[in-house]
Amino acid sequence: MAMKKPAVTLTLSQICWDINTLDVASRLNALGDEAAAKALDISLEEYRSFGDAGSEVFRKFVSENVEKLYEFMGLPTEVVVPDKIASTGDPADVENWLSEEYGYTFDSYVEDRSFSQERAVELLNYLLEYEAIQRSVSEMVELLMNNGFERNDLLCLGYDKELIDGDE
Repeated sequence: MAMKKPAVTLTLSQICWDINTLDVASRLNALGDEAAAKALDISLEEYRSFGDAGSEVFRKFVSENVEKLYEFMGLPTEVVVPDKIASTGDPADVENWLSEEYGYTFDSYVEDRSFSQERAVELLNYLLEYEAIQRSVSEMVELLMNNGFERNDLLCLGYDKELIDGDE
């Protein structure tokens, strides 16, 4: 049974960016007070209360309005990783892409690999046809890998990375 390339989607959500408050302050100052207040959706009076980037008022605003600041800085909290990057299965490739794409490093994210309903049905039919479900986990991984399924397919199924990579 010839298998086609998997339709795996890798989504990163709950991305926590490592943004420097000085970068935020610099961008806000470049806008001017009125435009900066509008960009943050706050009153001009509240914006002017910030003082400088090191002030307690500004730091408190930053810590309480992270999503608003990400939006202002053009940093998403969820992205779909391009297939070319996701298909490598290497977390370093994903992390490098994310930092290079948006110009900032990040502290963390949640990874979700999924594939289309069509691919899930194809996989289930394959497993049923070859009675793979009755095999041991390592035998099933080997069977799938030898028959056109890729690392991402197995990750989507919840197989352990070490088992897939042969590091049992």
